[in-house]
Amino acid sequence: MEGEWRKVKELVQIKGGKRLPKGSSLQIKKNDHPYIRVRDMEGRYLPKKGLEYVPDEIFPKIKNYIVEENNLLVSVVGTVGLISVVDTFFHNASQTENCTRLAGLDKQDALFLYYSLTAPSGQREIELQTVGAVQPKLPVYGIKNINVRWPEKSQRMAIAHVLGSLDDKIELNRRMNETLEGMAQALFKSWFVDFDPVIDNALAAGNPIPEPLAQRAETRRQALASGTANRESAQTFPASFRFTEELGWIPEGWEIGQISELFELHRGFDLSAKKRTYGLFPVYSAGGIHGMHNEYKMDPPGIITGRSGVIGNVYLSLTRYWPLNTTLYVRSFRKCGPFYALHFLRRLDLKVYNSGSAVPSLNRNYVHASETFIPSNEALEAFEVLLADLYKKIKANDEESKQLAKLRDVLLPKLISGELRIPQAEKMVEEAVA
Repeated sequence: MEGEWRKVKELVQIKGGKRLPKGSSLQIKKNDHPYIRVRDMEGRYLPKKGLEYVPDEIFPKIKNYIVEENNLLVSVVGTVGLISVVDTFFHNASQTENCTRLAGLDKQDALFLYYSLTAPSGQREIELQTVGAVQPKLPVYGIKNINVRWPEKSQRMAIAHVLGSLDDKIELNRRMNETLEGMAQALFKSWFVDFDPVIDNALAAGNPIPEPLAQRAETRRQALASGTANRESAQTFPASFRFTEELGWIPEGWEIGQISELFELHRGFDLSAKKRTYGLFPVYSAGGIHGMHNEYKMDPPGIITGRSGVIGNVYLSLTRYWPLNTTLYVRSFRKCGPFYALHFLRRLDLKVYNSGSAVPSLNRNYVHASETFIPSNEALEAFEVLLADLYKKIKANDEESKQLAKLRDVLLPKLISGELRIPQAEKMVEEAVA
């Protein structure tokens, strides 16, 4: 790739962020002022989940420190060198003082500079300009002096397009998986929380609907009238309800039992950081994936939740995995399958089973002893069949995204350095995303 070396200061305007005024704090409630933190910088574009917002009455005090579409954000304190591009959603959002923004580029050049700075050569430049041993910091003068190769406009656009095509497909797979996951959650709620198939059957048979379910029954009447109700799936469900002292109204024929009758939670395994060797298998801690290891303990699908430190989150592993001793994992599925156990636990308020004081701790015996209804075998089997198909698609998308990310990471340094010609890269990408 031809092109002269340029310093970042020659290409962009460099502007800092702003901390909130003393005594102020962010809010979870959504408004028009999202606040971008370093923790929000996970890749090319900023994720839109888990955001916090500047209160309306505080925003005027920091309104001069907002980002614009196609700005680049660079993390400059603590975790140094994360790069993200500001998209339309975050236009006019506020940025933390731990980020510096690079402004003045159009979309194509912003993407090219993003890939240049995330390439190994760009990260080395950032590392050279970083100061501080205890608390790493990338000062403004350091950003100004970062060197990047800057070819002619047509080449910059072509490289951004080639690499962006791979990231676009990865992002499409992510959104598809979000949709599929949402479908799985909605199906569990419909069948085992709202009892829609039972209500549908009861309405079709002319059986009475319990008063607590009357409002839901009206919604189902409309679904039946419009033809949107899935009558085929309802065949594995009863057509009436019975009242229980323990749980109120449940479908006729379903039993009352303990959670331990559905599945068994078990403590994870010891594995200190010093004994880990990087490999293919995710290691799960109470907070989620905590690195990779070259050995595994359990086969998929894995259902994992926090035992100590962080409780309440439930994770699914579709690959072989290692659950750490700060977790509980489902060791055996008794009357239900893995996907019922997954969504059952995700809807369960696990924090009420906390038995710790200084450190939150999930007591599995409390969970096991809790009462619940046990759906019929037919309903549970039908649910597993449908969700197995959904999660098969999710896993396929994940695997494709991993391969696309590997290709991107191979092409990135070669394109930025000029080692690989654009037509060659375009052909490789075309074959990969076909």
